[in-house]
Amino acid sequence: MDADKLKQIVASHGSWIRGEPTGSRADLSGADLSRANLYRADLVRANLSGADLVRANLSGADLSGAYLSGWKIAKDQISNPIISAFFDHGWPLQLLLHDKGIGIICGCRRFETRAEAEKYWLSHPKGQRRTVVLPALNALFLVAKAQGWPIEVE
Repeated sequence: MDADKLKQIVASHGSWIRGEPTGSRADLSGADLSRANLYRADLVRANLSGADLVRANLSGADLSGAYLSGWKIAKDQISNPIISAFFDHGWPLQLLLHDKGIGIICGCRRFETRAEAEKYWLSHPKGQRRTVVLPALNALFLVAKAQGWPIEVE
């Protein structure tokens, strides 16, 4: 994809994230983004399904909640690995490995620690969400442990 066109799509996506009427959600599905510069790009909830991101610069990029099915990437490109699950109502539940530990995103909520996330969801007024989110969170931590992330599974 042409660098100028990509820059325009990312800028419009940023406007969409901020709720500006001129913005639109980035649809980069199937795009050839190999070697693209996406440094610090805000691609929250962007559609990257089937995109070729091999050797793209993803340093500092925020892919929280992005649709990534079928994307192509070299394993050594991901400096901050992500494990994701999506609930049927569209919320993402993600673990992000970074230099300070594991961050957690669930819907619009962000947590620095597992204990912080569990405390929030244990006290959530809607019991149905509590009974869905906590088991899913535990399952993602088991997947993270199986993939060699440096964590203790409770």
